[in-house]
Amino acid sequence: MTTEVQCCNCHFLSKHNVNHRGFESTLTWEAEERKSGLVAEYFSAECAEGVWSARIDPHIKLQDELY
Repeated sequence: MTTEVQCCNCHFLSKHNVNHRGFESTLTWEAEERKSGLVAEYFSAECAEGVWSARIDPHIKLQDELY
């Protein structure tokens, strides 16, 4: 299986959450989250433009490179 690699410096890098009442929120990553490549466990990483989502493909890895 191929692992998709995304960029931690991307302007569209976002984190998505659905709370217990079904309310959805999409936020931008904080500077420390971008450095570590990690967000809180109740968020999932995704592209705000809809290109990819870790909710759909949990094998996505983040990479700190510009394309």
